Amino acid sequence: MKNARFLLLTLILLLCASQSALAGGWGVPTTVVSYYVWGDGNAHFRVANNQNLDNCTVPQYLTLLKASANFDKMYATLVAAHVSKTPVSLFYNGCTSNYPLIIAIAVGGIW
Repeated sequence: MKNARFLLLTLILLLCASQSALAGGWGVPTTVVSYYVWGDGNAHFRVANNQNLDNCTVPQYLTLLKASANFDKMYATLVAAHVSKTPVSLFYNGCTSNYPLIIAIAVGGIW
């Protein structure tokens, strides 16, 4: 019985710790300031109201990974939002190469 309580308490603590480590989520509406693409295909960009929900060490530039299934659509959305100065909301999901990783873009700041 004592071991079962210890195991349950340990499991609860681990679950709480893992949830706090994943602080990603939707950021506040913002506009795209600039963007560029590396030769490896990954896109990096800056926004007017940048957030760093996951405490990445280089938060100035956000990243879209070329390996993402919808990279081309997300990048096209990013460029169109920049050109039209339309607000976007970004979904932050951890860090990649010390930069915040963006996995979704909502146009019009609808989130």
